[in-house]
Amino acid sequence: MKNRLLLSATIAAGMLASAPAMAADYVAGSHDKSLTNVWGSCEHAPLGANARTGVGANGKIYVQVHNTGTVQVYDKDGKAKDIKIADKIWVSITADDAGHIISRSDVGGWAGPEGAGWYLSENAKLTVIDSKTDEIIKDVAMPGGPKCRFDALPHVQGDLLNGFCAIHAVHNGAGQIFTEFSYQDGEHINTSNIPVTIHEAFTGNPAGNQTLGQVQAFGDGTKLAVYANPFYAETSSLNGFGNGIALYELVDDAWEYTGKYFVTPNHSSIGGFMVFEVNGVEYIVYAAGEAEKGVPSGDGFAIAKVTYTDTPVSNPETDKEALVAVKYAALDAEDNMLYKPGANLQCFNVEPVENEEGSVYIYTYNQGSVMSQWKFTPPVQSGITDVTGDMESVAVRGGKGEITVEGAAAEVYNAAGMLVAKGAGSIKCAAGLYIVKTGDKAQKVVVK
Repeated sequence: MKNRLLLSATIAAGMLASAPAMAADYVAGSHDKSLTNVWGSCEHAPLGANARTGVGANGKIYVQVHNTGTVQVYDKDGKAKDIKIADKIWVSITADDAGHIISRSDVGGWAGPEGAGWYLSENAKLTVIDSKTDEIIKDVAMPGGPKCRFDALPHVQGDLLNGFCAIHAVHNGAGQIFTEFSYQDGEHINTSNIPVTIHEAFTGNPAGNQTLGQVQAFGDGTKLAVYANPFYAETSSLNGFGNGIALYELVDDAWEYTGKYFVTPNHSSIGGFMVFEVNGVEYIVYAAGEAEKGVPSGDGFAIAKVTYTDTPVSNPETDKEALVAVKYAALDAEDNMLYKPGANLQCFNVEPVENEEGSVYIYTYNQGSVMSQWKFTPPVQSGITDVTGDMESVAVRGGKGEITVEGAAAEVYNAAGMLVAKGAGSIKCAAGLYIVKTGDKAQKVVVK
């Protein structure tokens, strides 16, 4: 627990086509004005299933090619470098907040001693690459986990080589669990297996059947976003289960399921996401967009403000209020999607824009589709910045866990001026100070 709290105080927040892929070459579908394309490769390397995951950092995208045992580095001018890891490696690659590229590079590589990619504690390790120099720094052990398989690694909060951090993996073949590998200054200190709670909506789709789930720590290090059920062609907004990323919280030094789910409107049927923060506001970026059931976009994604619901079941009307920005699929002249997914996972990584506090870079990669870098500048938050007037004609009062509004519909804002609820009558709210607005009238209300 001590290490986690310390973390919260230190978080800052040759296969490519011969013609280099420049930013101007990437003609995407229409997208939200808060998103700007930095660069993207239309002429994606034809690597197929051998390059399932990639991650971006420092203006580059790192693609793990498991059959050659290399990490290929791309920038706006095309492929820049091959980093040799081993004869063969597994398919998972990610990054931490410090810009270290973290490639799963088990001894024995693909397919492993007991089948395709099986994780075994005696041969499991990670190779850490410096994204500034593209040189290998060191290998890091990840021992103690169960015999299982996992194909995806989430963004790693903190710095793997300095201070405390944890890496999480959702398993296939090891029951309904995810595993947390804890590190201090780049040395393994603990491995824990955490049970996954399955919502009744997913009783026919146990979490243990997927290899592309993800678990990411975010916020102050005491919260986890857990996506244990990214069932291809099933768990999507179009199929009615688009809010499947669950919230876990640290309670008495143990992870506990909260019963809450991230609201992710227009979530497609492929996995992959990242929770991040800009100007004190939390957002989540995730794979989005489907032309029909089971046919998602390979390059589309959406960004939503972090809000929660008590079910993974989608609600098209209310969910859309969380949506902040959308990068739509690129289309051909007949309005068909140019890029369909080559894998069940779309990879994301977010990093701050240097000397620009209000913006971040978003990197995205999907096997067989485009790799790209985007700049995201959130729109100015609408809300109440100055409370004037009164509400003499509308009765408003705060109570235990709710605000009661009589005689009108109201908007409820938190003390920072951000909209948190709408409605009339009894409006559920956590304890705190709120501003309740009807028309141009507003007043402060305390909920206990």
